[in-house]
Amino acid sequence: MLKRKPLYSTLLYLAVICLVVYLIAPFLWLIIMSFSSANDLTQKPLRWIPSKLDFSSYKDLLTMGINSRGELFVNALRNSLTTAFIAVFVSLLVTIPASWVLSRYPGKKSWVLTAAIFTFMLPPVAYALPLYRMLTRM
Repeated sequence: MLKRKPLYSTLLYLAVICLVVYLIAPFLWLIIMSFSSANDLTQKPLRWIPSKLDFSSYKDLLTMGINSRGELFVNALRNSLTTAFIAVFVSLLVTIPASWVLSRYPGKKSWVLTAAIFTFMLPPVAYALPLYRMLTRM
């Protein structure tokens, strides 16, 4: 087994630590913001640790009433979960039979798999204009 140089290992660990901090910092900031009051969030210079914990946002979110934030949150959560479940169901409804056919179909199927993988290479926004033009011509 090759032994790594200490400088390489140190730089690798430093890069991994920087990446982890870069990825976790926004979530940590969201959690801190949820416990901070409006005054703490608008102060200059910005304070990373709030002066006192404020749970009023959670109280508003969990209080149920007519046209309350809690009711709006529950409706938004229900809509998101419904959309996610329908998207997963439709995706499975299409991909399971397609994968079965591709596994049983004799012959060259590399072009089918290449075409399927190619669709993931471009961001969905790139398909917006051609899709719009195609739909307006119908």
